Amino acid sequence: MPAHHQSGLLNTAEFARALGIDGKTVASSLNLLVDLLLVRRLEPWRSNA
Repeated sequence: MPAHHQSGLLNTAEFARALGIDGKTVASSLNLLVDLLLVRRLEPWRSNA
């Protein structure tokens, strides 16, 4: 599922709704993928004014 939504804004609620699971489960699973270096999370360059 994350590969299908590459290079876009991350919306964990959308993933949770599509998979039929809780949003916290999606967030923790994505954090695990980041920790295992399978997914890279890019932070914004600047804050939104």
